[in-house]
Amino acid sequence: MAKRFQYRLESILKIKTNNVELAKEELAKVIALKVKKLDDINTKNNEIGALNLPTLKPKLDELRTIHHRKSFLESEKVKLKTEIEGIEDIENLRKQKLQIAMQEEKVFLKLKEKEFEEFRKELLKEEAIFFDEIAINRFVRQENHL
Repeated sequence: MAKRFQYRLESILKIKTNNVELAKEELAKVIALKVKKLDDINTKNNEIGALNLPTLKPKLDELRTIHHRKSFLESEKVKLKTEIEGIEDIENLRKQKLQIAMQEEKVFLKLKEKEFEEFRKELLKEEAIFFDEIAINRFVRQENHL
């Protein structure tokens, strides 16, 4: 039966790979939240733009309402921008966490590659010895028949 390669640190490698996937998911959630906030800002800008369209003979109450609505939308934009700054800080932390997790995974992958190369070298040595023995046995049999 042929020898099979077994990496002795496979369970740790799986944990490291899982950590990378979790870090990617966490980063994706933060980026999705940031995109949503940016979309909200764009929506507010569009609404402000629509309020700036002139109407025929607006009444004083309508002008006040429009002014208050614009002020409210501007204050909401400011809040969203501060939230985005906080989200960007979290995003940077998540990126660092992902980078660290990927580096740890890479270390174990490199170790696995090195161990596999050593396994292959040993296997090739054993095959060479095996084929040498077969060749010697054939040679001995041919010598005995002569």
